[in-house]
Amino acid sequence: MYRLPNHLALLVLTCVIAGCDKPKPVVEAPKPLQAAVPADFVLAAAPAGAKDIAAVKPTLKDGDEVIVHGVVGGTEKPIAETLATVQLIDPTVLTCDKMGMGGDCKTPWDACCHQKEAKELGMTVRVVDAAGAPLKGSLEGVGGLKPGKDVTIRGKARKGEGDTLVVEASGMFVKG
Repeated sequence: MYRLPNHLALLVLTCVIAGCDKPKPVVEAPKPLQAAVPADFVLAAAPAGAKDIAAVKPTLKDGDEVIVHGVVGGTEKPIAETLATVQLIDPTVLTCDKMGMGGDCKTPWDACCHQKEAKELGMTVRVVDAAGAPLKGSLEGVGGLKPGKDVTIRGKARKGEGDTLVVEASGMFVKG
């Protein structure tokens, strides 16, 4: 009678006990901690007087109050996971969904075919604490925020690196 070597017998026994023929459960990565924004941060309606990013970006100076409209996008992951920051692009920047690519693009908001325009007509929005540091946690889900959503931001312009526009947001409206 043939006898399996010990290491093969152990392997067979392990597979039987562990259920090698059963599919492994899919473990999803934990969702990032949501930023604790001020109670009045999420706005019930878009503030009046909002202008698209392209209209305000060239003229804003450090400290200017601004109400700006844009779309969450410009990169594959426009909403940071650990700090309360989000990238917006002007609504005129072409994204896959606007180019009629439909379901062929998994991240239509990244403007992958128009990165130059996304950079030129983009901005960073951050929610800061009393010391001016971005709040810890993600803005994902705050007021319904997610990639591709139209948003209106109320806040103060801050000088970024190069031609980067940064707005410290005091309020945000996310369009349905």
